Amino acid sequence: MLAAMAALLAGCQATPQPIVDMEGVAQVQYNRDMAWCVNNQPFIALGNPVTDCMRGKGYRILVGY
Repeated sequence: MLAAMAALLAGCQATPQPIVDMEGVAQVQYNRDMAWCVNNQPFIALGNPVTDCMRGKGYRILVGY
């Protein structure tokens, strides 16, 4: 029981946001895209779904976690 609770809580950790190259990127659009990627993460994912989402939206990722 305790191990199941620990595994469940480990899934609740905040996903770190990637560091993005902001050259030629409007701050307002970046904020919208980042908010969308953070709020629409799959429940279970391999890697960092926020980094993958931002890369999919065409951002150049400098550091992905």
